[in-house]
Amino acid sequence: MAKQPAEQIAEAASEALTKGGEAAEKIMKGNAEAQADTGNASRAAVQELTKAYQDLAAKNVKNLTAAMQALAAVKSPTELWNCSSG
Repeated sequence: MAKQPAEQIAEAASEALTKGGEAAEKIMKGNAEAQADTGNASRAAVQELTKAYQDLAAKNVKNLTAAMQALAAVKSPTELWNCSSG
């Protein structure tokens, strides 16, 4: 017995929906992978910036310590003036 036109339409619509769902699933999976890759790249960049900031902060602490030691070693205003101009 041949399928009725309504059955044929329903079957074709079902197949189209299945294919559309599979295509949407592939797109969503690709998007999820792209977001994961972007997240990993962002995390690596933040870690790199944090390391650079830590290095800069450590260098600035050393410079400040040296400047404070030099200032503490000054015995007179004249000596301070001669050190700062030079």
